[in-house]
Amino acid sequence: MLRRLVGGLAAAALALSAAGCGGSAGDGKQSVTLWMYPLSTNDQSVNQTFWSGVEQGFEKAHPDIDVKVEIQPWENREEKLTTALASGKGPDLVLMIPDQVPQFARTRSLQPVDDALGGPREDFQPGAISGSTYEGKLYLAPLYQTATLPAYNKKVLAEIGVTEAPKTWDEVLSWVPKLSAKGYQTLDYTAATDASLNGSYYLTLWQSGGRVFAPDGKSVAFNSPEGEKALKILVDIYKQGGIPKSQLTAQGDASTGPMAKGKVALNNAMSVPFLKNLQKLWGADNVMVGPPLSNGKQGVSFGLPGGLALASAAKDPKAAKEFLRYVTGSEVLAGLSKAFGYFPPRKSVPVPDDPVMKQYEPYLSTMFAGEVQPASRQVMSVLAPHIQAALKGDKSPRQALDDAAKEANELIARTG
Repeated sequence: MLRRLVGGLAAAALALSAAGCGGSAGDGKQSVTLWMYPLSTNDQSVNQTFWSGVEQGFEKAHPDIDVKVEIQPWENREEKLTTALASGKGPDLVLMIPDQVPQFARTRSLQPVDDALGGPREDFQPGAISGSTYEGKLYLAPLYQTATLPAYNKKVLAEIGVTEAPKTWDEVLSWVPKLSAKGYQTLDYTAATDASLNGSYYLTLWQSGGRVFAPDGKSVAFNSPEGEKALKILVDIYKQGGIPKSQLTAQGDASTGPMAKGKVALNNAMSVPFLKNLQKLWGADNVMVGPPLSNGKQGVSFGLPGGLALASAAKDPKAAKEFLRYVTGSEVLAGLSKAFGYFPPRKSVPVPDDPVMKQYEPYLSTMFAGEVQPASRQVMSVLAPHIQAALKGDKSPRQALDDAAKEANELIARTG
């Protein structure tokens, strides 16, 4: 039975009640409860219709298992989920993204799902598998994949005689003085300290062959030659007027900011929804998508998988894994992609027949979900002010990264 839970105390009580958990359904059937979150925020009925169909399809094939999909609100998600899993009375399955996994895996609130995929592991996109893996074990059964790519304003680039998307950051750097002379911004970038680094400095770092963390996760690695090389790109663009001073502290908004107003040449991590918005603003003929930029390492862009995690307290993990195999099967994944506009995490599942998504399709294998580490969010908060300081010229790139690394390593040592 599909149920929509609303916010507030009533929802929290329902979520934590024994009736909302897996186990016996009271009629001899096994019961599996899934906490799902709206994948479509524009039309709630799409969520209801899709998951109701999934329930019915699964229960028809597995009449001895009763599935309950409870559509939760996004508001206060972290707090509710932490409380529910800690109590042992939460859902059997829950939608998560990669950076949520470490905190729950470390407290043994989740169990691995390596044996619960609906197809061969090699059929899943490499980024979907790596992003769903923590300490060598698969903790998410991938449901969907997001993707970003560089997007360019063809009209702006025509002003400096550029007609094709670049492949390297060196090509972009050669544009900066020409664009600045004509009053254009080169890169849509924000250095606001509360902004995510995944689509900004981290992406440039990965494209330079660097890493945020050491392989064992016990220290940071961004203060490497590759990390310095990545930061120098951003500093050089800023110094030559390719990033305005206002964007050092303001949150970027690809839908309403300078990029949307047609004054910027490039955004390095444009998602499909934002690209479609640009097409409306500029006209589809003025928008160009390019391959991931390289600064020493080919083929890296940012894209997250979303997947289902299995609670350690699940009353019937065997039934829950049977449901995971069903929803990660080709038929359900194809339906999900079509209903919500996400990319399928499996190579054999066709990308929806959407002209923008088709432009991204050749690069799905390059999507990287980032580095899964328990302190990843806190480390990002430590690093961001130092990136900002380097752009402002208050520190050299080397000093900024070394200072940030010292703080971040102390943080990791404290938090274990």
